[in-house]
Amino acid sequence: MKASETQFQRVIDATTQFLVPHFQRPYSWTQRQWKTLWDDLEELAGLDAEPSSTTERPRQHFIGSIVTMPGESVPEGITKYVLIDGQQRLATLLILLAALRDAARSGQPRLADEIHDLYLSNRHRDGREKYKLLPTQGDGSGENDQSTFIKIIENQECEHDQPIAKAYRFFRDHLSDIDGESLQSVKLAIVNRLLLVSIVLDPGDDPYAIFESLNAKGLPLRAIAP
Repeated sequence: MKASETQFQRVIDATTQFLVPHFQRPYSWTQRQWKTLWDDLEELAGLDAEPSSTTERPRQHFIGSIVTMPGESVPEGITKYVLIDGQQRLATLLILLAALRDAARSGQPRLADEIHDLYLSNRHRDGREKYKLLPTQGDGSGENDQSTFIKIIENQECEHDQPIAKAYRFFRDHLSDIDGESLQSVKLAIVNRLLLVSIVLDPGDDPYAIFESLNAKGLPLRAIAP
């Protein structure tokens, strides 16, 4: 495997797509995790407004790891990765960016366009390839993580009881009273100051064994039919 520390921006600003496999559990973060992330971002974004020194490096914050394997990509297609671990934080950060984009639409349209074009979509791709992340479709007949996530990226109405939709509303509410300059600071905090360890598995690696070693105390995986 190959592991490297990187800014969140470098994970999502390329023409790339992350695919959540069917064995992954559905999106399960709640207000406790959203608030922790938001509190950290408030502190990071505040550093933009009042830097203590012109020479001091901006503070950065480590948010964990993501584990991926190269997925099947057709020639001339986008680079695809199977997201073995880290789907909760990656999905949450993209939902947060979607909320930030929508908060910026009225007063900061260029910021909104930048967020959408660089961090939320593969702008020159069609169909599902234009989305940076495709969460699991689940095994139910109703709206699922993937359909809810796509609706949020497309700024469409979605079922309010979906956890992903609740995450979007949480961040949208917290962004509603922030001015344009501060919205830019929040964007910089997300893409430049959040650090993670990106672990890319080799084809011969066992993704299940690595997932279990990273999540020994987490919730067990459950089988979900394709």
